[in-house]
Amino acid sequence: MKFPYHNPDELFISLESYLYFDYSNENNRTVSFFTEGGTIIPVQIVEKGSVFTLDLVAERNGSAFLGWSYTYHGDIITDETIIIMHDTFLYANYELINPKTITYYDHNLDIIYSTQVTDDTYSINVEYTIPGYTFLGWATSSDGEPIYQLYDIISVDDDISLYGIYILND
Repeated sequence: MKFPYHNPDELFISLESYLYFDYSNENNRTVSFFTEGGTIIPVQIVEKGSVFTLDLVAERNGSAFLGWSYTYHGDIITDETIIIMHDTFLYANYELINPKTITYYDHNLDIIYSTQVTDDTYSINVEYTIPGYTFLGWATSSDGEPIYQLYDIISVDDDISLYGIYILND
């Protein structure tokens, strides 16, 4: 019998987030891999108590693979092998290569969100509301005109600062 599984803590939902456990043999255990958009690695079915070698590498554009952990962004497993006694979930850990920082500021110049990207383009994904004000868009200077709106695609050659521009409601 197979049971669908979805990890609610997984931040990046993709086809790899849906796993199937096969309990047709009570001695079998599964090793599942969450790669955050990296190489999709099929679920491995192994015998309970077997030694599993951690030699699989999950490649992802703009990132260097660091290793596997038992939890999302957890401590990297330093052993070359693990013993599989239960169904096991392994999470890929990466380090961004040449990241660029996108920083969003509110009307008081407080940082409201910051993220790092490695792609050459980025989709504006923050819309910040302030009671009594209308959000006009994002500018590249604190006193500039709004030139970007939610979901606009922008080129990223270097770090970018975006400033929320607002008008007071009547």
